[in-house]
Amino acid sequence: DVPADGADGVIIAQGGRYGGVSLFVKDHRVVYEVNAYGHRSGQLIASEALQPGKAHIVVNLNPNDPAKKDDVPFGPRQPRPATAQLSINGQPQGQAQFANVNLSYSETLDIGSDLGTAVSPDYKSPYPFAGKIDTDRIELTR
Repeated sequence: DVPADGADGVIIAQGGRYGGVSLFVKDHRVVYEVNAYGHRSGQLIASEALQPGKAHIVVNLNPNDPAKKDDVPFGPRQPRPATAQLSINGQPQGQAQFANVNLSYSETLDIGSDLGTAVSPDYKSPYPFAGKIDTDRIELTR
């Protein structure tokens, strides 16, 4: 829920500056960023500004190469390139390629801020979200 004057800040972050993912708002734009081994692996910035009111934000991240039978998609030993799509309130907001997605992190999963080291160099921790978060949901599928 975005107040009338906007709501910058971290919606959800997993990991930190040496590897992680973050969904955040900066300058009224939703941003999804992946950091792999201390380097930005990719960044997707919404094509339109986040409007005041309720927002349903969805990021779909799909590996570019199929996982083998016993692989964990984006596991610690299977970093791989991926494509991310972002939508807000059912409207497509962009797509981006990510060079290296590896979901092996040594820092916490945080909702509404990034309490460890910042995943993105575009904000300083904790970068609290200024709006209200009703639900964060992560779905992992094979």
